[in-house]
This record gives sequence, C-alpha cells and structure tokens, in this order.
Amino acid sequence: MPDVVLKFLPLGAFCSYLPMKRRRRICDSLGVPISSLAAVVLIAGVSRAAGKPRTGTADQCAECYLAHQGFDRDVSSSRQFLQRSPTAPRALKMLGVALAGARRLEGQNRKFEHSLKLSPRFYLSLSDLAVSEFHRKGEAGTKNDFKQGLKHPPSDPPPNLFLVERYFGEKQFAMALRPYDQAGTRSRGNPRAILREARAALKEGNQKKAVSILALLAPADGSSHFAAGAMLAEAKAYAAAAREFGLARQTYKDPYAAGYNQTLAYVNAGNYSAAIGTANELLNQGHQTAELASVAATAYLKNGQPREAYNALRLATHLDPKNEDGYVDLCEISLDYDNYDLGLEIADLGLSHLPNSERLYLQRGVMRAMKGQFPDAEKDFAKASELAPNEVLPDISLGLLAMQTGRLEKAVEILRRGATRHPDNYLAQYWFAQVLLHSGAPPRTRDGDEVLAALRTSVRLNPDFWHARAELGKVLLERDEVDSAITQLEKAAALNPSASSPLYLLARAYRRKGDDARAHDLVARVSKMQTEERDALSRATLKHIVRDGTAGGPPELRRP
Repeated sequence: MPDVVLKFLPLGAFCSYLPMKRRRRICDSLGVPISSLAAVVLIAGVSRAAGKPRTGTADQCAECYLAHQGFDRDVSSSRQFLQRSPTAPRALKMLGVALAGARRLEGQNRKFEHSLKLSPRFYLSLSDLAVSEFHRKGEAGTKNDFKQGLKHPPSDPPPNLFLVERYFGEKQFAMALRPYDQAGTRSRGNPRAILREARAALKEGNQKKAVSILALLAPADGSSHFAAGAMLAEAKAYAAAAREFGLARQTYKDPYAAGYNQTLAYVNAGNYSAAIGTANELLNQGHQTAELASVAATAYLKNGQPREAYNALRLATHLDPKNEDGYVDLCEISLDYDNYDLGLEIADLGLSHLPNSERLYLQRGVMRAMKGQFPDAEKDFAKASELAPNEVLPDISLGLLAMQTGRLEKAVEILRRGATRHPDNYLAQYWFAQVLLHSGAPPRTRDGDEVLAALRTSVRLNPDFWHARAELGKVLLERDEVDSAITQLEKAAALNPSASSPLYLLARAYRRKGDDARAHDLVARVSKMQTEERDALSRATLKHIVRDGTAGGPPELRRP
C-alpha cells in the first residue's frame, strides 16, 4: 500500500471520494451542508487496496484507522496509538479529527492545542483548530488562528478559504484577495475560487485585475463565463462582460441568453456595430424575439441608423403585438424626425392591440398637438389621466397644452392639481411654478410665495435639474436675495455649461453686488453663444417631456 499522506481538500472534493453515508456524517460533524465549497476537513489519504492497515508509526496507523473505520471507533483507536506515541503531534492531531467526527468539538480542540504545544509550528493543527473554532464559535475569535495557520505554509487552501469568507463578511475586499494570492487557489480547476477572487477585485474597483483573473477560466466552462459576464456587467465593465458572454455562447446551456446579454453589453459599452452584428447573428440563427429586436433597434439608433432602427422595431412589434415599449420607441423616432403622421399611424396600431395603454395615448396626444389638433390632443391626455390617475405626466401634458393655447387660468388649475397630487415629483412642482410665473405672479405675494416654494421643492427633489435652479435663482434675484440667487445660478451653470440663461442672470446678480468685472466677463461669454435661448426648454417642450416620461426602463440581463 502506498504511503499515507495528509492533505486538505474542499469539502465538496473530499466527499467525492467517500460513500454518501460517510459524506453526511462528516458534514454533520462540522455543521455544514454537503454542497458547501467553503467548508473544509482534514482527511487521511486512503489506500486503494482493500484490507487492514499495514504496520507503521502510531500517527500513520491512526490515519489509516480514521480512513477505514467509523468515527466512534476512531476515537478509541487513536487513543490507543496515542499511548504508544504520547508526544507525536500527528497522533494528537488525528485524535482531534476523530473527536470532530464523533461531534466532540471541545475535546477535539484540546487535542489540537496540545499538539501545538508540542510543535508550535505544526500548521496542520493550527489550520484544524481555526476551522473547528469557526464552526463552534462562528465569526468570533478565529481570524488570528487562520492568520497563524497561513504562515506555515502559504499553499494550504482550507484556512485561506475560511479567511476569505471572514474578510468578505467584513467587506474587506482587498484583504480577501491576499489569501487567494498566497494559497495559489487561482487555478483552472477551481472556477468558483476564480469567480470569488474576481469579485473581490471588482469590489476594490480593480477591473483590470478582475479581468486578468477571469482569464484563468477554462474556455469550455460556459456556466462560469456566463457568471463572469453577469458579474462584470453589474460592475459596469461592459466591454469585458461582452467578451465573457461571447465565450459562454459556445458551451452554455442557453446560448440565446448568453448572446442576448452579449448584445446588451455591447450596447452599454458603446460598441454599437458589434451589438448590431451579434443581434443579427442570433436573429439569423432563428432566435426571433421582440426583446432582441428592440435592443438591436437601440444599437441602430445610437449608431446613427434610424431607418434600420425603425425596421427593427417594426419586427419587434410584429413578433409581439402587445410589446408596448416597441410602439412607444417607434413613436419617439417619429417625434425625433418630426414625422407626426407616421407617429399617429404607429400609435393607432399600438392602441388597437393595447387599448388601455396610457403611454400610447400620451404619445398620440403629442402627435396631435404637434399637428395643431389641440382638441383631439386634449382628449388623448384626458384619457391617459383616466387610465392612470396616479401618473403625473397626463396632468402636466394637459397643463402644458392649456398654456400653449393661451388658457392660463385652466393651466393654473390643472397644474396646481398636479402639484397637489404629486408633491414628490420635481416636474409637477416645476411646471406649477412656471404656470404661475406665466400668469404674472409678482414677488412677495401669495402666488409669488407659491412659486418660490414650488421651485425650492423641485430643486430639493432633483438637485440636477438645472432648469429649476435657474428659475429659482431668477425668483430670488427679483426678491433682492442676491447671494442666494448667485448660489443657485452658479449651480445651474455648472450643471449645464452651455446654458446661456443662468450666465445672463448671474451677470445681473454680480452687477447688483457691484462686481462689474465679473458681470462683464459673464456678458462676454453669453455674447459668444449662437443664441441665448438654445438651452431653454424649446417650443416643443410637450414633446420632450412626454417622450422622456413615457420611455421604458433599460433592458435587463437574462439570468441563468
């Protein structure tokens, strides 16, 4: 029989050598599920030949008995051999393992500690003690034991894996990488360890290292490459994610899911031509799905190919006639190119399949408003409000339409109602303030105070909405609150450096403060711009507001 050797193995690998009954007993003794790859156990190498263990030293015999007999007999046998070699660290260590198998963890630990007294650098007992303490006491007081075990030698996987679990639990991701580097657990034979190490690198913000770690995955391991792609996409490393999904397509159980994710990752990475190519490959392979056609349309649009985008969206709506996003996206293309007749046709087609879609009623209302069909547009907006009374856009759209047609009192009524219904919506507050300003609300009056309150609320709800900050600065300036006005106008200008209106108002504010030099510089900047109003909400405000508000959320990755 070959010599018996001791070696650490992940519990899952160890169990593959033993009958199921023995696997369960070992896992139960450690208090871990049999499938856990983080748990470890110290085992003796077992001779492939049948028969009784050969004669040998006390610690070798203890190892063989542990491998061949039940744990209860192991305890008795190990004690007998220990009497013959009371100072053998390995014999003490084997008795500790036998006690663990017999669920006597405290006794096990005493034997490990005794072994360490005899040989302080006997790292096998250090590692066993740390693992045992981890299961007995949980998170408390085991990290130092692991650190000691790691010193002799650094290539021992089990304590490293346990220490990594500890560092991950404490969100110390840089520290979690060290045991992997020390133990050499990065290997093509351990994809879970590779994925875990790559995740630690991503948590540390080191995408380059994560990608280099993931390069160790076996090319044919489709499942691991798919998981790697999802991990990288979550970290917004989209180009690398696309590569991983591309590798996964070769062997993954669902090549369409991998290909769809690859297409989406390419879009997010800005590689639109690659996204188009991948989508067409999948479509030509028979994967005719509305979601894939919609992503392809997005890639075409961003690649400056609106006609191809339109065709892809028509395919999406053909494949899934109830695909609301497809109709809305088609309407948006029509709005972008001012093709309102085509937009009306698409909205009508969508409503024939989705008669209760408030988003499509809003889109059709905008088309009609752009064509000057205001009564019909108002009916569509009112229908959208009826279908979705909790949505803010129908109220805003009705209010803007009333403003555009000169019915300010009606607009005030509608937008006041919208602001009351939606106190936490920055657009509702902003447009309520706007309609009051259009109706001539003077500063320091009831209406003027409502304007100030609504604009402050809009800024609080969305600090990055520069229009609200610019209007708030203007109102504060009219109230002679110059310093506060400058604060808001400076922030508005920073949010949109190409906007001229905040700069013009800032020039007025600095001149009022007596800073003529600063005011002169700002006026000079404004004069260099092509047109002062190019940054303001355009005449087609209604079109842009509804387009942005009815857009669907970004597509999501497919999961395993």
